[in-house]
Amino acid sequence: MAAEGKHVQAREDLAGAFDLIEAADHANVQIARMLPGDLRARVVAAHKGLSRPIVGFTQQSRAWLKRAASGDSKE
Repeated sequence: MAAEGKHVQAREDLAGAFDLIEAADHANVQIARMLPGDLRARVVAAHKGLSRPIVGFTQQSRAWLKRAASGDSKE
């Protein structure tokens, strides 16, 4: 039972970490919008290249966490 509790806590910690990653990603977009013209365009272009993998990773990871929580952790 103690092991199951540790697994549940680990899943909750991971879910919290993914929330922080997504919040930081959103904050980066908000900051980029405040930059002046050309700099904003360059930052936004660079961010798009980084954001897609981050969002994809967090979505896949959340799906895995849901499967693991339901007991179906098979790929």
